[in-house]
Amino acid sequence: MIGTGANVFEDVRPPKYVPPFAWGGASDQRMSRDGFLKIAERVLPRRDVVMDDATRALLGRIYDWATR
Repeated sequence: MIGTGANVFEDVRPPKYVPPFAWGGASDQRMSRDGFLKIAERVLPRRDVVMDDATRALLGRIYDWATR
């Protein structure tokens, strides 16, 4: 299972569970809130989703909830 917002990109096989907002897959590193929002600002317009204040606030709340 790969958690919300996780980025899995290493040469090793990831564990069965990758926590939300993990960075890499096999390590315990986690993406920062600001880092996640910066990536979302780049990626969402490619999917025709506007990154307005409401979307930014919602994604921030999702990050905060998933990483508590």
